[in-house]
Amino acid sequence: PPCVEPNLYNQLPFLTKVFECVYVHNTSGDGYSLMNVDQKRLKKFNWAQSYNHVLDLYWDNSDRLNRVVIINANKKPKIKSRELYSERIKGILQLMKFDFIDLYGMNWNRILSLTTFWPPFILNRSKVLQNYKGKTDSKYETLSQYDFCLCFENDVIESYITEKIFDCFYCGTIPIYLGAPNIYNFVPKGTFIDARDFKDYSQMYSYLTNLSSVEKNNFKVKGREFLESKDMEIFYDGLIGIFSSEYDLR
Repeated sequence: PPCVEPNLYNQLPFLTKVFECVYVHNTSGDGYSLMNVDQKRLKKFNWAQSYNHVLDLYWDNSDRLNRVVIINANKKPKIKSRELYSERIKGILQLMKFDFIDLYGMNWNRILSLTTFWPPFILNRSKVLQNYKGKTDSKYETLSQYDFCLCFENDVIESYITEKIFDCFYCGTIPIYLGAPNIYNFVPKGTFIDARDFKDYSQMYSYLTNLSSVEKNNFKVKGREFLESKDMEIFYDGLIGIFSSEYDLR
C-alpha cells in the first residue's frame, strides 16, 4: 500500500506508459495520485488467497482463549496519513488495560532499528512488551487458540484487503477488522466484527466479553460460508485470472 512503498505509486505515470496493464488495489486513485497516469491501463487486483475452504485442523479447535490476539511484525510506515501501524499499537495498549490481548510477531523487541524507530512504538515500547509473546512458528495454530483477532490492515485504502482477514476465517477466529472502507463490497456482514462500530476500545471490550458462545459460533459459520461461496472466487483466483486467456489483452 502507499504507506509502505509510496515510490511505487509515484512511478505510475511511467509504468502506464511502458506496460499495457498495471494492477493496483483500486483504480479510483484512493490513496494515490492519478495525475499523468493512463487510467485505461490500470486494472483492479484482488489479493490472491491460498484456500477457498477452512483448515479443519485449526477451525475445529474448541479449546480457545476468550481474548484477542494480534499477529503482526513491528514496522514504521513511510507515509503517516492513513497508516494503521500506530492504531495497532493503540489497540494493544487499550486492550491491555483489561488484560484482554496477546501480541505475536517479529521486531517488537528490537530497539535500534530504522524500521521500528518511530514515536508511537518507542514511547510505548516498555508497555507493549508486557504482552509480547514472541514470534510464532505457525500463524494458523496461534490464531486457532483465540476467539478474536485484531485484524488491522497496514493502510486505509479502498479495496485494499490482504490475507489478514482470510487467515482468521481459515482458523475459525473472529476478525476485528479495520482497513478497506468498502470492505462490505467484498466480504459480507456477519463474518467479522467491524472496528468502526465502536467509539473506543472500552466499548469494544464490553461488546466482545458479552458475546455468547452461540453468537461467536455464528461468526465462525458465516466466515466459513463466505470462503465456500462464489464471492470468494475473486480472491482465490486472484492470480489465475490475470494469467488466463480470459484476461488476454491482445
